[in-house]
Amino acid sequence: MSIAPLGLSGRDVNERSFSLMMLMAIAIFALIALMIPGKPALRADTHANDTVGNQTHEATVDTPTYSIPLTTEIRLPLATTVSFKVRLVDGEILHGSLLESSGTCFTFFVMDEDAFLDHSKYGPSSLAKTQGEVYVSATPVHHMTEFVIDSDRTGDYYFVLTNPVGTCHGKIVSIALEYQTDRLND
Repeated sequence: MSIAPLGLSGRDVNERSFSLMMLMAIAIFALIALMIPGKPALRADTHANDTVGNQTHEATVDTPTYSIPLTTEIRLPLATTVSFKVRLVDGEILHGSLLESSGTCFTFFVMDEDAFLDHSKYGPSSLAKTQGEVYVSATPVHHMTEFVIDSDRTGDYYFVLTNPVGTCHGKIVSIALEYQTDRLND
């Protein structure tokens, strides 16, 4: 009577080791694939998100209206456009600043509704030909950008921030808006 050794033969060990290594390789590949962020289409009518105060909510197709004074942070992922609007009265002076610490590869515009609709439909190149008014154009935005808008009409003013496709990273942009109470037309 012969006694067979307990355990696996050399061939069985090699087959199981190979299977285990393949399973680990597939798991690592899957984890890497899940960590790569998707790149949403660059469209002004679909926003990545909007931020109000310390609360973040998913954006809708509608452009949110913010009140002044405003101090907030806006998350601006790669290849996205975020927009919002504020209502100003003719003659108000709006002071604003943007602060972003990780680079200068995003654009910022303040415009009226006609220019905003052109920008939404045709992109930033349409602003050179728009019948609307562009009050602020910063391309690219530097570490800190300050601006002043002397409102020439009562209505909505649209703020548009775009982080283009390319080598830029996602951004967190701090924005502050406040207005003077004295009027230009007084």
